[in-house]
Amino acid sequence: MVAAVLAGLLALLVWSRLSGLDQSLWHDEVWTVVYYVRGGPRAIFGRYIPNDHMLFSLLAWATASALGPSEVVYRLWAVVPGCVAIVVLVAWLVRRDGGAAAIAAAILGLTSPIHLQYGRDARGYGLAFLAEAVLVVAATELAARGARGAGAPRSARGPAIALALAGVAGMCTLPVLVLPFVAAVAALAILGDARARRSAIATAAFAGVVALAFYAPVARQVVVASSQKAGPKVPWSGFATLPPAHLFQWHADAYLGATSALAVRVATYVAFALGFVRALRLAGAAGALAIALPIPFTYAALAAAGMHLEPRFVSWLAMNGIALAALGVAEAIERAARRPALGKAAVAAASIAGALAVWRFVAIARDHVALPRENWKAVAEIVQQSGIATVVSDSGRRQALDYYLGRPVLIPSAEGLDRLLCRDSSPLVFVHHPVRSVPADRGCLERSGARRYVVPQRTSYGGDALEVWIRAAPERASEHARPAER
Repeated sequence: MVAAVLAGLLALLVWSRLSGLDQSLWHDEVWTVVYYVRGGPRAIFGRYIPNDHMLFSLLAWATASALGPSEVVYRLWAVVPGCVAIVVLVAWLVRRDGGAAAIAAAILGLTSPIHLQYGRDARGYGLAFLAEAVLVVAATELAARGARGAGAPRSARGPAIALALAGVAGMCTLPVLVLPFVAAVAALAILGDARARRSAIATAAFAGVVALAFYAPVARQVVVASSQKAGPKVPWSGFATLPPAHLFQWHADAYLGATSALAVRVATYVAFALGFVRALRLAGAAGALAIALPIPFTYAALAAAGMHLEPRFVSWLAMNGIALAALGVAEAIERAARRPALGKAAVAAASIAGALAVWRFVAIARDHVALPRENWKAVAEIVQQSGIATVVSDSGRRQALDYYLGRPVLIPSAEGLDRLLCRDSSPLVFVHHPVRSVPADRGCLERSGARRYVVPQRTSYGGDALEVWIRAAPERASEHARPAER
């Protein structure tokens, strides 16, 4: 029964993550492709900003060089590692704990909005998910092999090598992954047995040397980039208040509707507490801390450094959160089962909740499969079909439109845009993008008879859509007399 359920969840995972990979790239993906992947090692190691997820860019460049560039190829090194990350956690829980925890982890990973969103992007988050999942499993296994009654093979070589590779891959993708790596290694070094301690110290030394060598060409730029101001500043209380909000609030809102932050916080920490207790029995104090400590330690370190944070910057901590929460679900069911009637009710409730979550997820995933986050490919098709050479936009984020058109578009000042749209009658195509836009009077285009196309995409920007306006020459105006919706 467990195997059948996990097989079904795996099939949904593959469908939801691998379908629609040929969709239009969105702004951040295009930035990565244009400024780093296309340029290869010289560009990747030439100028560092936080958008350069360097290991991902190198792998994507090598793959595109071998297979040819395309949206699918650029996304392979995101979506495949992202899927493998969930499989790694689930397979480990099946072996270490049993079916309840494995199914809970599979459902949480499958339905995670943060994993669905960023695990498909042509950026480094998929690799980060995998590095963190391997970090959790390897560190816990290393601890468990020294814990009394663990019943595991004596050799620590396999987990130590996996831990080293996770540290290298994570840090070389996103420098901030040094924080969970340090936290896990510290848990092993302080609370593990002598073998775990030696392995952890050797692993840390190896991974640190490799990461420092990898970043050596851009080391100064990495330090400067750490002062970026994207997102709010991490408060000192962030180690306690932010994990539920960043890891599970989006989950709750997507599946339950707008959910109280307090309710999400309470549910998260109850699950984490139960999961930590269960992890103590599985892998001892060192193993339990290796799973749990990276979460508060990462936020505390970022707060101490005065850094700013968007939730996606720490999205990979979802792997720690999923592992803890899944163990917590298994612990709750096991405790309830001590009373037969209550145990049956707990299993039934968990099964119904899981089934409803998966049912809702299928509807959410269909949107991701059907429509891109930003549909610049469709915009470029409309522009090219118009046959009009003059293309202008009000967007301050022009890279994706330039990429799909194969040439730069004109982004005039507010005065220049007003002249082109309202006081000039020559043929043009105007692309409206609601992000960082130059003020523009689109009413002038409507009054002049220009045709408006609303381009479907997932991101609505508060209800304001991505639009293409075509003002054709009088003799061609009838060619564009098509419906506004596309």
